[in-house]
Amino acid sequence: MDVRIRPANPTDLSALTLLARQTYVAACGQDMTAEALEQQLAGPLSPGQGADMFEQDVFLLAEQEGRLVGFVQFGVTRPEYRSDEGTVHAAVGDMELRRLYV
Repeated sequence: MDVRIRPANPTDLSALTLLARQTYVAACGQDMTAEALEQQLAGPLSPGQGADMFEQDVFLLAEQEGRLVGFVQFGVTRPEYRSDEGTVHAAVGDMELRRLYV
């Protein structure tokens, strides 16, 4: 079966958000409290947040037989952010992978 990769557009937001939420719950839901899971789903993975991310980031969709089966999200790295290893300083124009869901 062939997989088609294409740039996302605003009409894909609903399907993309649904896939992100389903995939996140399947991968992480069992390790979180119900409250923490609901908070995550209401924040970065909510349809409203998704619309904002479309304006800032690039999304590439993977489709198989006309059905969305995955996506990648990437964007410009923030100049300074905290990671588990400490403060990271990025150069102007550096990109980062934000999500890869299948």
